Amino acid sequence: MLFFSTSQDNKRANYFAVMRKYLQKKENRDDTKALLDLSQNIKLKPITILSNSKLEYNMSLVDTIAEFLSETVKYLSTKKVPNEKSSIKTYLMEILKRSQSSRNNVIVASFYFQKLYNSVQLNQDPNPEFVHCSKRIFLSCLILSHKFLNDKTFSMKAWSLISGISKRDLSILERWCLMRLNYHLVVDVTEINKWSFTNLKKWDNKKMVSNYSILYNSSKVNKNIC
Repeated sequence: MLFFSTSQDNKRANYFAVMRKYLQKKENRDDTKALLDLSQNIKLKPITILSNSKLEYNMSLVDTIAEFLSETVKYLSTKKVPNEKSSIKTYLMEILKRSQSSRNNVIVASFYFQKLYNSVQLNQDPNPEFVHCSKRIFLSCLILSHKFLNDKTFSMKAWSLISGISKRDLSILERWCLMRLNYHLVVDVTEINKWSFTNLKKWDNKKMVSNYSILYNSSKVNKNIC
């Protein structure tokens, strides 16, 4: 079940303030984008902002989401973009850690993701090439969920640094997703809880990982995003 709080989350606001300051200091470094680019075959530097940040991710949920994404876009997979669960899971762990996404963010993003692909037909012309890539579309859905759920969120420049995708490409992805969603981001609590229970029933919310940093292995993400 999801629990949405309407109260101001000071810790979350402080995190975003620190993150912005960190990114502003890093943006002028020539190697920053390369270091954060998930699509280049280089060793990534971990981004450590707050040592006491809430990084306890339910790995059963991450595993379930990875399987859900893979199955949802199975009919659009190609040899070039196979959308394999293992690859998606590695990508999810990396992006969720970098963006400090909450479980609510992840579940709402998954809800958007399914709505998007319910409207995509295999023989529809034209389908943008990026539609075949579950990772890029989920990233865009995650950005939208941050904007919908969080009082303060990252700028597109920050998301570019987090994901390694250019601001231009992120904007194109976001516009396409918004059009497919008819710009309707509002999610009813009852609806999303019912949806998550139906679609993410494998999620065991008792299996928590206390030290998420042990899963941060840059060698596992030295592949193209798609």
